[in-house]
Amino acid sequence: MIKNLIIKYLPKINYFFRLLGIYYFLVTLKNKFTISYILSKIRKIPLVKDKVDKEVSKIKTQLKKDLAIPGHKFINSLPDNSENITTLNLLHEKYLGYRNFNYNDGKISGAVYFGSNNKDYVKLMSDTFNKFIFTNPLHPDLFPEIKLFEIETLSMVKKLFNGDKDTCGNITSGGTESILLACKTYRDIAKQERGIDNPEIIVSKSVHAAFNKASHYFNFK
Repeated sequence: MIKNLIIKYLPKINYFFRLLGIYYFLVTLKNKFTISYILSKIRKIPLVKDKVDKEVSKIKTQLKKDLAIPGHKFINSLPDNSENITTLNLLHEKYLGYRNFNYNDGKISGAVYFGSNNKDYVKLMSDTFNKFIFTNPLHPDLFPEIKLFEIETLSMVKKLFNGDKDTCGNITSGGTESILLACKTYRDIAKQERGIDNPEIIVSKSVHAAFNKASHYFNFK
């Protein structure tokens, strides 16, 4: 009986798998021939490549000019002998002298979120950093205070944004990591809850560079 059923439905099963194979072939073809893929091939055309290389060279030259530190002699190797504290402090002051802006003037946007001439505030921040500099949040059993800092900070933020019992998060090292993790989370949700295999994100031209990194790292358009 089973043999007869297999013989009866074998052509249909075979046909189904053939269709399935064609489907996955077309999906693979679609994924391969994306705009990025096509542009990468166009860039290899000699005439186009020469034009692109010239423009990239101009940008590199301008960047080197804009970021150059005239007269600075770079340290390219470890010293033969250790330096004393006085020498290192002088080096610190020398490097600080290369700054062209003072963030306390309030004219720098996005680079430093708060500059203050309040000595008590600066001392508090410095003392706090010194107390907890030698900790590792990956080991909450060894550093329970770091775990509490994160939990309580997230709870405060959750309350500000009217979060519920399912709201969660973690503290990151800065804006770039925050954007990367947010993009990865949305990519995973799109896959798990909506079956989206090739997600896209729509952003403005002036968007933070971390979105470009996220697109590259997590394979979405």
